[in-house]
Amino acid sequence: MVDPQLRLTAPRSILSGYFQQGHGYRSRRHHGTNDWLLMATEDGAGFLATGSSRIRVERGHLSCYLPGTPQDYGTELDPGHWDFVWAHVDPRTAWAGWLNWHEVSPGMRHLVIDDEELFTAILTSLHACHRDACGALPQHEELARNALERALLLADLANPAAATGRLDPRVRQAVAYIGAHLDRSVSLAGIAAACDSSPSRLAHLFRDQIGMAPIRFHEHQRLQRAAQLLAATAESIQDIATTLGFDDPFYFSNRFRRRYACSPSAYRKRSGAAAEQ
Repeated sequence: MVDPQLRLTAPRSILSGYFQQGHGYRSRRHHGTNDWLLMATEDGAGFLATGSSRIRVERGHLSCYLPGTPQDYGTELDPGHWDFVWAHVDPRTAWAGWLNWHEVSPGMRHLVIDDEELFTAILTSLHACHRDACGALPQHEELARNALERALLLADLANPAAATGRLDPRVRQAVAYIGAHLDRSVSLAGIAAACDSSPSRLAHLFRDQIGMAPIRFHEHQRLQRAAQLLAATAESIQDIATTLGFDDPFYFSNRFRRRYACSPSAYRKRSGAAAEQ
């Protein structure tokens, strides 16, 4: 029997919700659904089961049932309430790798996000997905899918099956901090403070997992951005250097030459970009 909720939506659309369920809540679908059911626990605790497999889910846990998988889920006795965001969806083809979570049993997958800041960002995207899925704008369906896609991309950062998921959370935070500060110089102490780590520990982790020191990585990212601007815009070399926090254009040119084996002007000509203004 098709779940009554699924009759409310056309095929391939997103049906989502935010439930705050108390003691005694339970849902069973012996034949599952014809789409994917994604669930993110925000507070309290619940259980998910299929066949003889059963898991407890708490804050930071993402779970999903694949199409046709028998579903049995509800509120755990302790603490007696379960708050979760859910979405029924037919994933885009590109999402397959992002949903490659740990397979608890055939048809049921699970991922734990230990990084509270990352999980909060995932929840924010999932709530946005729900708001857009319920919206009246002509583009509400695509807006909802884009929000859900962002949530899955963020979750993939912590997926052990993905390369980024094997990064230490402090390294991920450092990479994010560096990406947000390409317009200025940074210090190892400043990066470490943003990641709640000691400079020496962060430097060791970063070099081990990224392959270079944090400050060198920061310079590489700034120069890579400079190369993109040189190739795609007509901004002057001096303005690009200033935008990226290089106060001395000669120093910028020297660092760029060391990175790309040519001057910024030669790089621009080679890329076929517009002439400098």
